[in-house]
Amino acid sequence: FAGNALIGHSDLELGDPPMGVAVGKFRPTSAYSTIRSACIAALATGAWDKLDLRIRTSDGVDVPAHGGVMILDALELAESEIEVQASGIPYPLYAQLFAAHVSAYESLKV
Repeated sequence: FAGNALIGHSDLELGDPPMGVAVGKFRPTSAYSTIRSACIAALATGAWDKLDLRIRTSDGVDVPAHGGVMILDALELAESEIEVQASGIPYPLYAQLFAAHVSAYESLKV
């Protein structure tokens, strides 16, 4: 979401559990076109706050991302290459939402 506008969807299929990060392919809605240039500019300037980006589960639960939400986009990218990243999702919520990320991370511990 950007404010109250649904701008896309993602399965957030990758993650970094210790950092509370979830990343995934971004599938934009038509509303994304109204902020795409601002997202591309924000990659260079870091001015993400003014876009009011946030994530919400499919059942309507807002997910706090204390490190922010970014859309990783560039003019050179095809729509299928755009990604979204949410950082600073707190535990235990992260583990509830992304149990597969946590399991994969724990299996890598040496």
